[in-house]
Amino acid sequence: MFHLCSYNDFMQMSLTFARDGRLPEILKRLRASWPPRGQGKCDPLSQLIFVIVAARAPGASALAAFQRLKRSFPRWHDVKLADLDLLTRALAGVEDAREKAKTIQNILREIEKRHEYLELDFLSDWSTSAARQFLESLPGVGPTASAATLNFSTLQRTVLSVSDETARPVRRLGIVPEGAVRSSLDRHIIERMPTEWQAHDLTALHQGLEKLARHFCHHGRPACKGCPLSDLCPTARRGAGDVVQFKRRED
Repeated sequence: MFHLCSYNDFMQMSLTFARDGRLPEILKRLRASWPPRGQGKCDPLSQLIFVIVAARAPGASALAAFQRLKRSFPRWHDVKLADLDLLTRALAGVEDAREKAKTIQNILREIEKRHEYLELDFLSDWSTSAARQFLESLPGVGPTASAATLNFSTLQRTVLSVSDETARPVRRLGIVPEGAVRSSLDRHIIERMPTEWQAHDLTALHQGLEKLARHFCHHGRPACKGCPLSDLCPTARRGAGDVVQFKRRED
């Protein structure tokens, strides 16, 4: 769960013969089953910090920890200078709170070192690939975090965040090549999506895949019966009782 508020570059080199004609119907059904949340977008630095807090944490716990962090330290400058024990206490309730506190402070120090100001709004003037490169050069920020920051924030870039959870339905639906590494899944989907899709479509796709993974496309044995995408899914057609597992790893 990476939403705090509810590769244009790849679009230039998409391969038309690789389009997946099921994607419009997949998105339509996901939107019908779980209407997208209508929260406003937040600034990119707030979104990035929330992504760090939310990693491997239930959504409600992550949001509560983030809100407690902001109440305790109203400015990012305050977070950067905070005592580590106090910062860790503010993040209580999420996994690896102390390590996340260290990561957040390191990110803030690095942004200030390179940019002088503690904000990421300047990325609005950068290309998507350059923005991703900058974000992924920050301590503890990988492809999933950079994509979530660019898509879910006010930057609204046409990128897709693929987490461990959303990777399951993506693989089982056969949207990406078999054996494709986690870090490449977003690129494969971007190449196969309709050319007219925009940032809000990918946000809705991510949200819908999260719900699908939680309610039907479980780790291990998927509950294909009742799944709104079962007739579009080759895994479901092979037999809903099959146990399908994918290696859990960080890219």
